[in-house]
Amino acid sequence: DRKLVSNATFLKAVSIATFYHLGTAAFGSLVIAIIKTIRTILTYMEKKAARSKQKVVLVIMRILKCLLWCLEKCVKFVNKQAYIQTAIFGYPF
Repeated sequence: DRKLVSNATFLKAVSIATFYHLGTAAFGSLVIAIIKTIRTILTYMEKKAARSKQKVVLVIMRILKCLLWCLEKCVKFVNKQAYIQTAIFGYPF
């Protein structure tokens, strides 16, 4: 019912979410950003290895990039579930 929920209720919910759960969102984003940064560095190293015709290093870089891609997808899934748990139950990350 809209009659039971006023603007003050909404503002209180936003302030609680900002004060208590903003760190959870920041931490989840930080983990993803670190993984993406490492993948970017590996892409740069892969391009350098391709130019210098180092086939073994090139294959290793591609395997590492694939593993980091898989890790990133898993971490994104865990982040999403953690955000849901935080939103519903108020658990910290």
